[in-house]
Amino acid sequence: MGRILNAKFDSTCKKCGLTWSEGEKIYYQKDPKALCKELKCFIGQGGFVETKPEVVQKRTIEERMAETTKAIQFAIEKYEVVALKFDGKLEPKDGIVFIESIVKTLVGSR
Repeated sequence: MGRILNAKFDSTCKKCGLTWSEGEKIYYQKDPKALCKELKCFIGQGGFVETKPEVVQKRTIEERMAETTKAIQFAIEKYEVVALKFDGKLEPKDGIVFIESIVKTLVGSR
C-alpha cells in the first residue's frame, strides 16, 4: 500500500513527466513501484493509497469546560420550564436526571 510523503529531493515522474521539488507532497509505493505527484498517475502505475478521515481538532480542557457549562445552563433553563408545568410536583432526583440527560446529549463524548 502506498502513502503520501514529502519528497526528499527534486524528481520527475517516469510515466507522465510531472516534476516536483524537495518537500512537496508526493504519492509513493514500494511494491508495485509507483511514484508521482498526481494521484491519477500514481493509481495508473498500480499505486493504492488509503484515504483517512480528517483528524478532529483536539479541544483544550478550558474549551471543553466552557461547552459543558453552557450545556448545564441550557439544561437548567429547560428544567425550570418543565418544573413550572408540574407545579413543583417533581422530585429533586427527577430534576437531576433531567439535567444530566440533556447535558450528556448536548456534550456527549466529543
